[in-house]
Amino acid sequence: MSGEIPVNLQKAQAEWMKNWHRYLLGRMRGVTSALEVGCGCGYVMENMKGVQYVAGIDSAISEVNCAKNRGLDAFFGDAKRIPFPDKSFDLVYGNYLLMWNKEPKVILNEMRRVSKKYVAIFAEPYWSGAVCDSSFLRSLAENSREFILKRGGNPDAGLNLFGLFSELFDDFEMGTVPLITSHKDMIEMIEFEKRILNLEGNIGYGNLLYVPTFWAFGRVD
Repeated sequence: MSGEIPVNLQKAQAEWMKNWHRYLLGRMRGVTSALEVGCGCGYVMENMKGVQYVAGIDSAISEVNCAKNRGLDAFFGDAKRIPFPDKSFDLVYGNYLLMWNKEPKVILNEMRRVSKKYVAIFAEPYWSGAVCDSSFLRSLAENSREFILKRGGNPDAGLNLFGLFSELFDDFEMGTVPLITSHKDMIEMIEFEKRILNLEGNIGYGNLLYVPTFWAFGRVD
């Protein structure tokens, strides 16, 4: 998410996804070191509770400095040429990473190169499949999709995960991030998207905005 999401929204998104990140981490065994590719200011790095050492790289120096200023181990680096030797980390992961890159297979190959055990993508969206219960939210979903496209991203990157992981890993798991069901969490998600888009609207705009979001992790041979 390097440079694509303002710092306050990076923090909100990481907090919203925290339990999910920790759940997926719990599915992996023997992870004592991890590297986040596209770490931004490092809020997702802080979700890696229980991992002894977590580092991050980002291609935006402003994001790297933001993470460093927050006391995190962040480095400037290109996801297509990760600046670490082979098998440096137990886990190499990204969060909303591939949607901002034109060569996802190259990036996953690099992530696999520097991993000893696992490569994980915690979240990639499918905005074209968004489920909404009002015209306002349908408009919001379409605006979000256009927002990503105009910045060179792929709003439907989640649909590519199965093909990518089945090609690159003999052993992998994947699925979807569970639907938020509480009214409070749903409203928080809607407000999050509104802030990204600078949209106005009152609380009466509907209660359902579900963007199918996919995850996957592969085991490195």
